[in-house]
Amino acid sequence: LWWNAYWSMRPGEKVGCTWDMLKELVREKYYPSYYRAEMERQFLALQQGTLTVDEYEREFTRLAAFVPDLVRTEAQRAQRFIDGLYPAVRHNIMGHGTQTYARAVSIAQEVDASIRREAVRDRAQPSAPVQPFAAPPALPAAQPAKEKKRKGKGAQTNRRTRQRQQQVPPCSTCGRLHRGEPPQQQQQRGRQQARVYAVDQAEAAQQPGTMSGMVVLNDIPVFALFDTGATHSFISRRCLDAIGVHTVTAVDPLEVSLASGRKIVTSAKASDLSLSIGGRLLSTDAFVLEMRDFDLILGMDWLSFYHADIR
Repeated sequence: LWWNAYWSMRPGEKVGCTWDMLKELVREKYYPSYYRAEMERQFLALQQGTLTVDEYEREFTRLAAFVPDLVRTEAQRAQRFIDGLYPAVRHNIMGHGTQTYARAVSIAQEVDASIRREAVRDRAQPSAPVQPFAAPPALPAAQPAKEKKRKGKGAQTNRRTRQRQQQVPPCSTCGRLHRGEPPQQQQQRGRQQARVYAVDQAEAAQQPGTMSGMVVLNDIPVFALFDTGATHSFISRRCLDAIGVHTVTAVDPLEVSLASGRKIVTSAKASDLSLSIGGRLLSTDAFVLEMRDFDLILGMDWLSFYHADIR
C-alpha cells in the first residue's frame, strides 16, 4: 500500500526510477536513517569477545548489510572481519597473508576451534590454585624464636595502631591515616621508571631473552611476549577491550623508555588478571601500553615472581 501511495504522489518520477533508487526507497521505508546509523555504530564496535567465530560471523554479516559502503570490496570485508577477531585468532590469520573473506572465515573457524580445545584440556589438567600477583617481600620472614621474643612489643604496637585509627580519620583524598595535607601534596612523588625494548615482532627478534606464544588471559586466547628486557608487564588497550576488563589509575605513573628512545607515561593499570599457561593457573598485573603485534608483554616483574626461565 505504501508503494502505491508513494508513486501516486509522484507520477512523473516512476518512469526514471533505477534499481539503486528503488533499493534506497525500500531501505528508507523499513530501515530509517537513525536506525541505520545505530547499526553502523554497532558494526564499527563489533568484536568477537566471548562469541565463537560462527556466532561472530553471523552478527558481522547481519550488521554489514546496513553499511555496504564500508564493505564494498572483498578486501574491505575481509579486513573488517579480521580486525574484530580474538587477538590470538587475528594474529594467526595475518600470518597467512592476504585473504579473501571466505578464506578468512575458514581459517578463523579452524584456529578458534583449536584454541578452545586446548583451553578445555588446560582446564581439565590439575593445576595449582591462582596465586595473587604481588611483589615478593623485601625482607626475610622472621624466625619463630624471634617472633616469640617480640610478642609483647608487637601487641603494644597493635594497640597504638588501633588508638591512632580511632584518633585520626582516613584522609578523603588518599585514604591514608595522617593529619594535614596528603603526603603527595606535601612532596611531589617521582614517576616510576620502566623499560621495554620490544613492542612488535621485528623488535622482539632483535632482542635476546625473549619468547612469544599463545596464552589464555581471562579465558581469552592472546598473543604474548615473554621479555627479560622489560622491567614491567604491559597489556594493549585492544586486548583489554577483548577480555572486557577495566583499568584503575596507578598512584605512581609509569614512565616507559622504548627502544626508539621515546618515553611514554602511562598510569592505567589492569590488576589480578587470570593467566593460564601450560595447564597452570597464574595471575598478573599489567600497565596499558599500545603495541602493534602483541596483546600482552610479561616482563621481569612477572618472570622473577614466578621464577620463570626463558631458554
